[in-house]
Amino acid sequence: MKRFFVMVALGLAPVIAMAQAASSRVLTPAEAQSFAMLATAKEKAARDRLKTLSKEQIYAELQHNLSDVTKIIYQPGFGVYVEYTAADGQDRMWFPGNTRAVRGLWGVRDRNGAARVCFHYFKSTNVVTGEFESTECSPPEQTLSDGIVIEKRHGDVFNLLSDHIPYRKAAFEVPAWP
Repeated sequence: MKRFFVMVALGLAPVIAMAQAASSRVLTPAEAQSFAMLATAKEKAARDRLKTLSKEQIYAELQHNLSDVTKIIYQPGFGVYVEYTAADGQDRMWFPGNTRAVRGLWGVRDRNGAARVCFHYFKSTNVVTGEFESTECSPPEQTLSDGIVIEKRHGDVFNLLSDHIPYRKAAFEVPAWP
């Protein structure tokens, strides 16, 4: 029942949300557009909230948000992917079309006086541009809003630290939780 309410809050069709428990599904273009618009609003709310927090509180919240968490993420231009961020700073992504997990590291860093979550990938090529992207840093509001997160759970749910992925998935396929 909780999944139903989460999906409704994200603007995803309830019937599809109920079916997700049984198998993976495809995110429709209309759902993707609604989700992207909701992400913008969630980031703005997080940005406003961050103004009330100290630097130490922001660092602590970022660590908590990413430690030992698996997220199913939708990002325009990339599609749907799964990311596991371990408490020890390891990172694994199950990216569309890949046959193995993308290995990397994550951490909270100070960039120009502000907290940023930075990800470093060892062998990662942007599927849109074809360029190698080794390091990416995101503003705290992107992480703390969970704006691009479809759903998340604690732990390495898909066992991505093994460097294996459950199967080769399509760009808009939303995998079912095991």
